[in-house]
Amino acid sequence: SGWFNRLMVAVILLAGVLAGLETSATLRESYGSLLQGLDTLVLVIFAVEIALKIAAHGRQIASIAR
Repeated sequence: SGWFNRLMVAVILLAGVLAGLETSATLRESYGSLLQGLDTLVLVIFAVEIALKIAAHGRQIASIAR
């Protein structure tokens, strides 16, 4: 649905921002735990997304890439 796609785009953008922030040694030193927590949250969201897609599409795995 539309809201789910928008949510996933926001998560993808967050993942990109986090990847950029994690390149800074100063930010990693100051906010390493927060960055790691957010990174884990992004991973969990992506794992839930793929699990939902597999559940919705069953054995038709090729249709997930659409």
